[in-house]
Amino acid sequence: MWTYTTVMADVIAEFDPVAADAESIALAWVPTDEVSGLALHPGFAAAWPALREALGVRPVIVVDVANVVGAVPDGWWQDRAGAALRHLERLANLAASPVPAGALSLPLHGWFPRIVAVIEGTPATSPPRPRSTCAARRAVATTPWPRWRASSPARDTRSRW
Repeated sequence: MWTYTTVMADVIAEFDPVAADAESIALAWVPTDEVSGLALHPGFAAAWPALREALGVRPVIVVDVANVVGAVPDGWWQDRAGAALRHLERLANLAASPVPAGALSLPLHGWFPRIVAVIEGTPATSPPRPRSTCAARRAVATTPWPRWRASSPARDTRSRW
């Protein structure tokens, strides 16, 4: 059985594409507005309108770590920093796999949303970024992990540390 799968990704730096298999005739960077004018594979041509519409979608999941950790009476209050670190590890695992599109009310099949963790405390008392052992989790742990410091209601809670 043969299947056709389209994967979309953000490219950090442009590179020279290389046809690495016998099925590829040519590879090239093409401006988005010119794609529909090309002779496309029928499967990709059928998927292109939905893919084109999804190009600008950048889902973000914001997690209030203290509220999530505090919702489970497992003794977290005896080691707040450790409980927060364990939750950040769970978020790293979540970030390593696609989130089903339906869970985000988005089209297509799966998404890798940006995950922002809001934690309590100052940088000196906040848990460190999660460290991971498997390759997928290592990739997540070595990328910027946004953390926001919760402040008093009278102050701007978006201030980053």
